[in-house]
Amino acid sequence: MLFNFEAAPTLDLKGIQRSVTGYQLIGTKDRPGRVRGVEGLHSPMVGRDGELEQIKNSVMSMNRQSGGGFAMVFGEAGIGKSRLIAELKSRVRDESISVFEGHSLTYRRSVAYWIFLDLMRNYLGVSANAPEAQVRAQLANRVEAVLGNHAAEVIPYLEHLLSLKPTSTTAAARISQLDADQLRQQIFITVRDLFIAESKQQPVLLILDDLHWADDASLDLLRFMLDALQSAPLFICGISRPVDDGALTKIVEQAQNRLQEDCMRSSCKRKRLLRHRRSPDPRRTPRASRSPHPRLADGRGPPNAA
Repeated sequence: MLFNFEAAPTLDLKGIQRSVTGYQLIGTKDRPGRVRGVEGLHSPMVGRDGELEQIKNSVMSMNRQSGGGFAMVFGEAGIGKSRLIAELKSRVRDESISVFEGHSLTYRRSVAYWIFLDLMRNYLGVSANAPEAQVRAQLANRVEAVLGNHAAEVIPYLEHLLSLKPTSTTAAARISQLDADQLRQQIFITVRDLFIAESKQQPVLLILDDLHWADDASLDLLRFMLDALQSAPLFICGISRPVDDGALTKIVEQAQNRLQEDCMRSSCKRKRLLRHRRSPDPRRTPRASRSPHPRLADGRGPPNAA
């Protein structure tokens, strides 16, 4: 459900013999509820064990390695994408991994950075209807706890992103001097650095749902954040209906290219290590791997992009 409503007094409508129950719209829900299934009933997931295990292992590898990862889950409406991710969250909930979620909505597509605004509210633990004073206090507390003395430099950009009145008049004057591209770049850097810093305290899983409805600014920010995944225990999982072309397709291609480059670099490092261990005689050269797949040489499979 997307909206809150309450029952109104029964209505006597022209042309209808019996009374009709009406409902009064109150407003949008702070967090949209489930739109499928029966509330209160739960059934085991069937037929997705392989996909769940693959993405869970990719996320859990953050506890063993310094880097993160990226996965896209594509599927038609109603095929079980959200259920798959719900099962993933239940599996990693007790594994010391912080999980934050952002959701796109079709009627919010015209709002720049909407999915990251939703993500930030989830990160701060506030609703979309929370008073500005509460959002400001949560922002200051959370960012200062993560970034320490560096918080004062990034809070003004996060306030701007969240449409909050600036706390610092000096910072507000500085931001007003930036052109659109400069401000955009600073927002990108600020969001990236915040979640990198958060992931250094505890591995982080970011879930971005319904990316097929995401605005261009959100997709540009997502593409920018891919570079951070190589050096921080930060995993981004996107969920989308199938797309044939556009910014989201380019993001997947970029992630696949980065994965292949990382695997090839890792393969080269392993070969140099093998050469050092097995070939003290410089005239001896170990036979190269015959595997045509860089992912096999690296020992890590790519995230599920199907």
